[in-house]
Amino acid sequence: MKKYLILNLIAFLFICICLSGCNESKTPGRTPEEKIIGAWERSDGRILKVYENSSYSVSYDDVSGIGWGVWDITETHITLYWYGLGTGYTYEFKNNDNTLEITEVGTGVVIVYARVD
Repeated sequence: MKKYLILNLIAFLFICICLSGCNESKTPGRTPEEKIIGAWERSDGRILKVYENSSYSVSYDDVSGIGWGVWDITETHITLYWYGLGTGYTYEFKNNDNTLEITEVGTGVVIVYARVD
């Protein structure tokens, strides 16, 4: 009986150790900064381009320069600064990091972007 108890305990510990590594990120090693870089398009055709130098631009129907500014991102929030004023959003990457869903803090307005590059 002790032999089966010890074997069951060893099996249980083995399963716990193996399953403890199952909560990994979809894209291990990529920081939020790396994920956000690139071009993103809204359903209305507006394009958000996020650059490595912490700047961004917004264009609509190939008309560039509608807006530009700088951005800052943490593990949970992104802030877009335009003419010195910052708008804060929570964000979530979906669809293997090809969809970006941002929610404006305070209003709850949700904007969905699809990666285009």
